[in-house]
Amino acid sequence: MKRDEIKNRIVAVARENFAEFGYKSVSTENIAKSAGISKKTLYEIFPAKADLMNFVVDTSQQYIAEKIKDVVVGLKDNPEKDFIVELERMINYELFAWKIFTKKFCYDIKTYFPAKWDEIIKFRSEQFEKHFFLLFSIGVQKGIINPDINSEFVYLMFLQSYSLTNPEFASLLPLSIDEIVESVYKLFFIGFFTETGRREYEKKIQIEKI
Repeated sequence: MKRDEIKNRIVAVARENFAEFGYKSVSTENIAKSAGISKKTLYEIFPAKADLMNFVVDTSQQYIAEKIKDVVVGLKDNPEKDFIVELERMINYELFAWKIFTKKFCYDIKTYFPAKWDEIIKFRSEQFEKHFFLLFSIGVQKGIINPDINSEFVYLMFLQSYSLTNPEFASLLPLSIDEIVESVYKLFFIGFFTETGRREYEKKIQIEKI
């Protein structure tokens, strides 16, 4: 098996295990065994478990960032695209990310790697800011988002709501982190839809139920 194939297998196994059990409870021995390789081979690619964690976090975030960028740029460059369909697609990419960053994994990162946790929050905030105002303006232009709503106000409220993904807050809620994020997105975007936007959204929901 080629080195890249082995690396991809290690990362896939680590991502799944970190999400399910957290960082602390997963050993390199568990990862190597699940990946069907020796610990020696694992350490040749990732000298420490922390290196593997960093790689999983960074590549996961970068993947989602690129997907969200594609959605926003696609809406900008192709006016005929359905705003609600593309918004839903963007939310689904975001939810995919938070299925990896579960309560257990986030708690361990924040506890044992606080600098990494700060880096994650900063990255996500920067990515959101990069695309939010363009997405908001496109929604207004298409008659989906209420033009009377101040975008700066919505942006700041959304950032504050992200504190709910903090492990200390998330642990108080009977929801997974991806469920929290989904609720936040729907509250802030759908809550600011125009009547036309709400009708189109409801129509889409009804079609999906058929």
